[in-house]
Amino acid sequence: MRETRVGAVFIVLALGAAALAFFGLHRGLGPPGDTQKPPVRFGEFAPQAVTALWARDGHLWAGDASGRVVAVDPSSGGLSGGFVAHAGPVRRIFASTPDRLVTIGGDGTVGFFGEDGTPVDRKRLPDARLNDAAVRPGGTFVGADQGIVAKLADDGTGWSKLGLNGKATFAVSLSPDGAYLASAGADGWIRLLTAATGEVDHDFDAKVPWVTQLRWQPDGLWSFGSDGYFTQWAVTAESHTHVRTIAGHAGPIVAVDLDTDSILTGSEDGTARLWGRVDGRPGALFEAGAPVRAVALDRAAVYIGTADGRLRRFVRETGTFDRDYVLNEKGRLP
Repeated sequence: MRETRVGAVFIVLALGAAALAFFGLHRGLGPPGDTQKPPVRFGEFAPQAVTALWARDGHLWAGDASGRVVAVDPSSGGLSGGFVAHAGPVRRIFASTPDRLVTIGGDGTVGFFGEDGTPVDRKRLPDARLNDAAVRPGGTFVGADQGIVAKLADDGTGWSKLGLNGKATFAVSLSPDGAYLASAGADGWIRLLTAATGEVDHDFDAKVPWVTQLRWQPDGLWSFGSDGYFTQWAVTAESHTHVRTIAGHAGPIVAVDLDTDSILTGSEDGTARLWGRVDGRPGALFEAGAPVRAVALDRAAVYIGTADGRLRRFVRETGTFDRDYVLNEKGRLP
């Protein structure tokens, strides 16, 4: 009898541990390189991973794992402004209009700010960790843990899909005309949805364990994987055609930026690289010195944020290291 009770207790404990492990992973699954540690708050000076970057025409913004966003002067390295954008890691920064900054946070919100950091609006997906977002007039589209893909809208046209990309949706991207949304994540598949309704029109296997990034451009849909490869697809709402796959890195691709001529990829292997948009040929290689978390392209420079809290600038054409910015040093907070 005693052995039976002990066995029963053991089974219950084992099942409980398994359930906790499953739901913990299910709820907290973030992109490769993500940390689920509680963020260090603004005003504390432990080094924070630089997790998001945006650079255009000499302007540079950086977000970190504590939820802070700072404006950096690329020439002097001075921090000309800053604010707490999220209560969790900043996943991505981009500009929806020339004077509107958008930040995506692991706290389940998308923040909209003026150029000076003034809050303008905030969209929230309750009880979820956001990994990516895409914005167009009338709708904010997000990808989150639990495989969630959702449209957040104030006019009643919002929708939400649970489990669409396995345990987590890592990437979402709108078609150039805004009519369709691509989503992808932990199941390795890409799904094309009607943006207005959330109806899945077409899906296909991207042939990678995880799809970590998506960028839908006029030259096609670009998908980036946890295997270090990336692929260009020709897609419509009903079909897809493989154009080419490029062997990019020895580790997962975790950060991407594009301009009219080039693609910049950053990897867990501690490197970033430029690639030709037209021919896919490799360009300059950038040795970051630590696992990459964020990358940004500007006209003459490449910026790389890393897990050790550093922001490094390189000469775009040659890959030569130019300078090192320290964003988390005591006394340098704006």
